[in-house]
Amino acid sequence: MNERIAMIRKTLKLSQRALGDKIGISGASVARLESGENNPSAQTIKLICSEFNVNAEYLKDGREDVPMFLDEETDEE
Repeated sequence: MNERIAMIRKTLKLSQRALGDKIGISGASVARLESGENNPSAQTIKLICSEFNVNAEYLKDGREDVPMFLDEETDEE
């Protein structure tokens, strides 16, 4: 999951600090998540998905056959 968090951040053109600010964690915490040193909590995963409209199946399950981001129209599903 660490690589997918980094990919999401880079796709959004955010620094580690900027991503962390959006979800309430430090940039250093984001760096530890991306390096695999720490695993994200369920709350952190939920915040990444809701704040950035990320497809939970992509982030949590590593499914490459689903889009990284949800369409605005399907966000309510």
